[in-house]
Amino acid sequence: MNKLLTIAIPTYNRAYICKENITRLAKPELPEVDIMVIDNASTDETPSILGEIIEKSNGIIYKRNETNLGMEGNFLECYKIAKSKYLWILGDDDLIELNKLDCLLALLRTDPGLVHISPKNLKGTRNIYDGSEFLSLCSYWLTFISSNIFKVDQTDVHRTKYDYYHGTFLCVTRMYIDAIFSSPTNVITYDKFWDGGQDLSRNGGYNFFKVFGENFCEILIELRAKKVITGSVYKTINHDLFANHIAPNFKRYVLSSKKNNYDLNGAIGIILRYFGGHWANWRFVARKIFL
Repeated sequence: MNKLLTIAIPTYNRAYICKENITRLAKPELPEVDIMVIDNASTDETPSILGEIIEKSNGIIYKRNETNLGMEGNFLECYKIAKSKYLWILGDDDLIELNKLDCLLALLRTDPGLVHISPKNLKGTRNIYDGSEFLSLCSYWLTFISSNIFKVDQTDVHRTKYDYYHGTFLCVTRMYIDAIFSSPTNVITYDKFWDGGQDLSRNGGYNFFKVFGENFCEILIELRAKKVITGSVYKTINHDLFANHIAPNFKRYVLSSKKNNYDLNGAIGIILRYFGGHWANWRFVARKIFL
């Protein structure tokens, strides 16, 4: 019988970071949960360090790719091999709060399409019965893998449905969106189920503004064209994305030249093309400059 949840941890060359997470998960017995580590052909000590822990664990599954599939390819691999009802693709440096896991499983037993673990400093848990409202509440945080646990599309038997989005770095986000709109209920929780970002120094490896500006907006534009969301919902998310993610990081990475691992080519053109036509974004810029 398939489990309720798979916690899939993609990793590459972060043996000592991933070790802490796996050590936590190796201790308890979790009868409703599959735990998998998907090693993207690491060249460091990952196989030996994790192998020793996993051998003594309660059934943690370790899979090593024969070749490096790239970051996004490894995310897709998590999706393709998970057999459970729900999938949580968890960053290898995002540490699960084990004392909260029973509460999380209880949320999944209510059969939502997606559970969004919000980073906002609020309290409580809400059931949302409108997909567009839920999408607006999640906004660009839907692109952050560790914040989302989704119901796997069991009709995608060969697990190829999302290969089309490979290259956008947002194929998993597209899975989340389908889960949201295929269910009458979704859940947003402000409880802290994990402690994130133990190793921020290696974030990056892709074009920041192309992924979060162009590619995310193109997914929203696709949803608007198919009448899944309205133009008003698109504008709401577009402005939130610009004001709270794109503009601050343009200042941080482009104007301030803070050291980072991102490709920043084309940033200005992407911002003008995807955010310049929305008057609320210009008003935000003017307020920041003149007030």
